[in-house]
Amino acid sequence: MFLFFFVLLLTIMPPNSAHAAVDSDFANLATKEARHFIFGYGSLLCPQSRAITAPTVAGQPSHPVTVHHLERTWTARSGTGTYVAVSFQENSKCSGVLIEVDDDELKQFDIREVGYDRAQVKLSHIDLFPSEHDANLDDTEKDVNVWVYVSNNPQPANPAYPILQSYVDIILRGCLHISEDFARSFIQTTQGWWHIDKHDFGAEDEEKKKEDNDESHYTWIDDRHSPKYVRADDDYSRSNRHYLDAFLRAYQVEAFHKRRRI
Repeated sequence: MFLFFFVLLLTIMPPNSAHAAVDSDFANLATKEARHFIFGYGSLLCPQSRAITAPTVAGQPSHPVTVHHLERTWTARSGTGTYVAVSFQENSKCSGVLIEVDDDELKQFDIREVGYDRAQVKLSHIDLFPSEHDANLDDTEKDVNVWVYVSNNPQPANPAYPILQSYVDIILRGCLHISEDFARSFIQTTQGWWHIDKHDFGAEDEEKKKEDNDESHYTWIDDRHSPKYVRADDDYSRSNRHYLDAFLRAYQVEAFHKRRRI
């Protein structure tokens, strides 16, 4: 188990301080009953967003990882939009970051994450990103826990609850802070950018559904000119919209083509 966190520490410490810091960290592990890490896979990927939603962990380093048997989807409805959620699915994988929290911070996250249930991630399912090498974590140990918040009422995006580009921009900002490969992984492995759900249509006629499929059905909106996401960053979105759109267009061709500007 220690090997994984030893590697993580080496990735964020300057060479001259690495040994001292790691020694200190091992000492902390030996004296603490437990360490808690939250797996962030949505807005928590963005340092600027974390500073707003979780100021107590704003200064904590985040560690890029891949969690296997976890699938990220656009299925968390809130307000008038749909946000990302995860569920446990065999043979899936989800990129994100690990953020360390203490007991009090964990309780605050439980309060903050309304509509989500906290679940434990098996340590053996976590790999370093982008190596895909097994982190050699032993889940029989009790001093490290990794938690993820899972939506307790998953529902797909639709015209009434669309994916908000202002929210997507925040996530991509965090992903690109890590690397383009990390951003690419988010776009390609997140499911539900565009889909047809029979419950989205009032008419049952198949021909009507086909017509709506092409002309009126949408699940993703470009709201940059009037952001609906409460923690949108107008300046960032405006300054980087062409780059972000090119990135999205490259890896979600059909969904991007069907995105609607409002």
